[in-house]
Amino acid sequence: MKKDFGITFMVAFFTVTMFLTGASVYKAIQTSDQAKASTEELKKTTQAYADKKAKIEQDVYVYAKNNGSPEMKSIANHCLDESALKGISKKFFKIAFTYGDSKSYLARRSEAKEYATPSVVANRGLFGNGTKSSAEIVDTLNVSSRLENLTVFLTSTNGNVITGKAMAQYEMSTNGNQKTGTKTYSISYDTSLGKIVNVSELK
Repeated sequence: MKKDFGITFMVAFFTVTMFLTGASVYKAIQTSDQAKASTEELKKTTQAYADKKAKIEQDVYVYAKNNGSPEMKSIANHCLDESALKGISKKFFKIAFTYGDSKSYLARRSEAKEYATPSVVANRGLFGNGTKSSAEIVDTLNVSSRLENLTVFLTSTNGNVITGKAMAQYEMSTNGNQKTGTKTYSISYDTSLGKIVNVSELK
């Protein structure tokens, strides 16, 4: 009788413990999911604010360019050129530095064609040689990369060509080992073509 009671007690204790553990795990997962959702929502809100701010600034510069004094027009032109360079550079370098397998590694060239000329897309320093065999190492070593931040500033404008510097901060993972790095490039954007016409790494 005592033995049966002891077994019953142990089973009940085990059941309650498992229930409480399960409830704790569920709560932890739920909390983690809520935190992730909040983080994503914050990112979206922050990006929406940045986009709205950029749009207002753009409108102000356009107005100053068309209606301001010669000094204001010069400042507005500089700001508009820099804004244009930043916009296309962020799209281009996000493609160049983002991949997670051989397929996405090779796809970067095709995606970058929308923002850069063929000679830029052929840049091996950014896109490799474009062969399937060269991309296999990405899968073999489980390599992934993403752009963390890009800082762009204008250095000169000559007709339709806007030239500047772009500093790319990226994170790369190889077989689970992460490292961060920074590369700086000279970059030229031809507004008449709507494409980047030159990218060269500064070492």
